[in-house]
Amino acid sequence: MYEGIHHTEPWRVCICGQSPAAPYRICATFPVVRHKGKTEIKLEVWFMRLFIAVNFNDETGARLLSLRDELSGQSRRGDFTAPENLHLTLVFIGETNPKEVDAIKATMDAITFAPFTAKIDRLGTFSRGTLWWAGLREDNGLMGLQREVERKLALCGYQTDDRRYHPHITLGREVATDAKPWPIEPFGETVGKIDLMKSERIGGKLTYTAIYTKIG
Repeated sequence: MYEGIHHTEPWRVCICGQSPAAPYRICATFPVVRHKGKTEIKLEVWFMRLFIAVNFNDETGARLLSLRDELSGQSRRGDFTAPENLHLTLVFIGETNPKEVDAIKATMDAITFAPFTAKIDRLGTFSRGTLWWAGLREDNGLMGLQREVERKLALCGYQTDDRRYHPHITLGREVATDAKPWPIEPFGETVGKIDLMKSERIGGKLTYTAIYTKIG
């Protein structure tokens, strides 16, 4: 309970930080109510972990899975991405109050983009070589869409990562291998939609679910 608060506007609280694998952001809007002459902030809130992404068709997914399996075969251990979780993150939103989902959907609806080709053309690593990814060409269509999604979310009060965007698809984390990124034959597909994704653990398994789709 917070005393001495005289306004009744909702409070929006954001906590940002850096985990070993990726930045994180926890946000919530807490309702402010009057109770027995005192102002209280109601904290009974549960969160949804959200991000906006490009999901690939079966053919591209199979090519990505082949790269993941090739990496796995050359590794002593690693947390390799499940086939159904191979995706390209455009903007990570973070832990979000479910009441804000409609606002995020409306923000996505305000974005227009022409279909573009997403071309996967290289392998690389982060985190001192333990996080492996497949990288995409930084073409105008892809980079322009990412900037527009980020800009629209920022206008609605969502803080996004201020680091330069490097489009990539995570193949594995905590990978222990003597292998180095090898050349690959470029492949890809035409992208005409983006998805609002929910991340959660179901039965101990990391699960990504599309909860809204915006067609360009």
